[in-house]
Amino acid sequence: MDKSVLIIDDDPEITQIFKIYLEKDGFQVIAAENGVNGLKKAEVKPSLIILDVMMPGMNGYEVCSKLQENENLSYIPVIFITALGGEQDKAMAFSCGAVDYIVKPPTKSQLIDTVR
Repeated sequence: MDKSVLIIDDDPEITQIFKIYLEKDGFQVIAAENGVNGLKKAEVKPSLIILDVMMPGMNGYEVCSKLQENENLSYIPVIFITALGGEQDKAMAFSCGAVDYIVKPPTKSQLIDTVR
């Protein structure tokens, strides 16, 4: 089974922490620092995408919507991990195709369990 995870987040510290946690658990991690690069890197068809909402240029909702519009990528599950904790934010994430939504910062076990 492919255990690749694409992390799309503009915060390099968060990306690095998630990468360390996930790689220790046996996942291959690909990282993108913004939505445009994230969409390009999604072409490798990772088994899961972790996505932030607030990023410069293209926000996470726009990225998720674009993934859903692409028939080659729409099946990839997307988990939002973001600082936005409001019910409207969660509703927006699910409406554009997310399978889960976690408010930052997740614990190590919360991240691993959700990704599994």
